[in-house]
Amino acid sequence: PFNFTMYSEGPVYTVNVLDFTPSDGMFSVEGEELPFQVRNGQDVELTLTCNGTEAGAIERQFVAITEGNRAAHIWPVMVELYTPLCPDVWEMACEEATEFPFVEVPQTAHNMQLHNDYTLPFPEIPEGYDAVYKLEFANDMVLNAEVTQGENGKVALYTEDFYGEGGPMATNNYNGPLSGAGGAAATPFEAQIGEGTSTTGYFPFYTLYNYTISENLFLATELAEAGVTTAPMTSLSWYATNAPGYAQQGITIWMANVEDAALTTTSHIVTNMTKVYTGAMTPAIGWNEFVFNEGTFSWDGQSNVLIFCQRNNGAWNSTVNWQATTSLPFNAMAYRYQDSGAYDPTVANPMYTSTTRPNIILKAARGSRSGDVVLEEGFENGLGDWTMNNCHTSTGISTVYYHGGSSSFAFHWTTSTPQYLISPELTGTDNGVDLSFYYYQSSTYYTETFQVGYSTTTADPSAFTFGDEVTATTEWTEYTDSFPAGTKYVAVKHTAYDAYYLFVDDFTFTGEAGGEEPTGDIAYGPVYEQDG
Repeated sequence: PFNFTMYSEGPVYTVNVLDFTPSDGMFSVEGEELPFQVRNGQDVELTLTCNGTEAGAIERQFVAITEGNRAAHIWPVMVELYTPLCPDVWEMACEEATEFPFVEVPQTAHNMQLHNDYTLPFPEIPEGYDAVYKLEFANDMVLNAEVTQGENGKVALYTEDFYGEGGPMATNNYNGPLSGAGGAAATPFEAQIGEGTSTTGYFPFYTLYNYTISENLFLATELAEAGVTTAPMTSLSWYATNAPGYAQQGITIWMANVEDAALTTTSHIVTNMTKVYTGAMTPAIGWNEFVFNEGTFSWDGQSNVLIFCQRNNGAWNSTVNWQATTSLPFNAMAYRYQDSGAYDPTVANPMYTSTTRPNIILKAARGSRSGDVVLEEGFENGLGDWTMNNCHTSTGISTVYYHGGSSSFAFHWTTSTPQYLISPELTGTDNGVDLSFYYYQSSTYYTETFQVGYSTTTADPSAFTFGDEVTATTEWTEYTDSFPAGTKYVAVKHTAYDAYYLFVDDFTFTGEAGGEEPTGDIAYGPVYEQDG
């Protein structure tokens, strides 16, 4: 089963019929008694269940028919049925324990791979791989069960239906053609690993030398405990405790699922790793987010994760200190630095190692509802088709602070507020548009404020509807918002009076055009989010 959130960003919909096309009983839906209403700001939670029993892909259309013109709101649904592994997931509990005492090594006895499916009680004992045995008793008896081999063994006893919960924190370790695990494993997340207050200068890069390479290793147990899932990751963040103010060039980040339990004095080769980021940035005090721009990376749910970072700056600067956790029980960081030239990451290089590792935030952000990028702007090639209104003469493109690349847009202080930065006319927004960008203020004394608004008509400031005022911080922070169908322009309204500088960067607009008119009496909407 997976959660289906139905909502409206406009009028009230009365849903009279929920069905699937073709209507063959392959899927069913629960959650609300018909008819029900979908109101703006009041989501309706539904649960879709697949009733198929044969392995393979099943495609249907989920249909909601609404009151009035009987418009049919349609969403495609695809499910990949598979045969679960045995006996590591709860659907396939091993039933071989027919005589007692019973002793078995499940992985060897069943020639299969175990997974860390469950979070069992007794949190003081670390989690590990799980096997499930189904026991049936005709009479009352005393049961003694224990893990007799290996470390950190623990046993938990549940009723057959897990009290209706489907297993304690169960995932199903699906690795079929749709990529990534199913069930709870693919839930978006934001997970921090490490809460130490010490510092290190070596990762993600060491700024005191011209060229650096460095590695961090995260164990599967750490990832699971922090809440990391197999959802595609979208960014990594590290916390800088100082900011000398120098731009860092030539940064590249790779990631990989690995079996290594500790780092060594020889670097990994990036040839078979996933490149997730390339660019330049100026470290700021606080969390510095590296938003993936080369590709996404997914943890496989059982391996350890390696992060490899290279910096080819060509010059040395004052050291940036990154907040870190010390005295880990394994070599979690490896690094090397030199002035003579860039390292070749496709060959093994000698490394220093350490049990200190910088704190990190790994993020897998929920995707846009619509999915089509209609405009991206990082101001690397100037203002483009963006326009300024009532702006100070020094307001414009800046290369002093930036979130990605080497440029941003900066609002200069003024007593003639407000100032406006207005997007080009947007297309492909028939069903609304989602916005994401980053903002930053460089002063710790002055307060920068702004609003974001939309217009469905013209780019004149009077045509915009603006949201609440936002106060900037001295950390690059993401701003997200959604605007209604037909939005043509979006504006950032700088409202601070005689302050200092407000920087904005890396705008992404995502929307979905209405496309060709469908045949018959069919309309699309309201929109939805798939939660699992």
